[in-house]
Amino acid sequence: RQALDAWPEQIAMPVRLHVLVRWLGFDIPVPAAGEQPAQVYERTEQQTQPLSIADRQAAQEFLAGVRAAGVNVTIARALYAAGIRSARHLQLARDEQLRRIHGVGPATVRRLRVHFG
Repeated sequence: RQALDAWPEQIAMPVRLHVLVRWLGFDIPVPAAGEQPAQVYERTEQQTQPLSIADRQAAQEFLAGVRAAGVNVTIARALYAAGIRSARHLQLARDEQLRRIHGVGPATVRRLRVHFG
């Protein structure tokens, strides 16, 4: 019940989850046929906005490239959260800026520079 009460209102609950919840005995309204599935949202300082498909693909490609450079997922996410969201952003960032990001040290910067040029 706590999970249902905590579900964010701006994200539509998937139909399959509705079915499961009703099967478990909770009385919640079932979404109308054709209702949009849950959207992926990105948290920003200003507000929550849906990500476009192109933005999601670009983020996945960047994170995959960072992982290919030998950087762990936590640091890759920290880079993305700090605004380093593409190879171009990474190339333009100074080493000092990168090292200010939590978890990024000289070895990580070296790996990223070698991989991204």
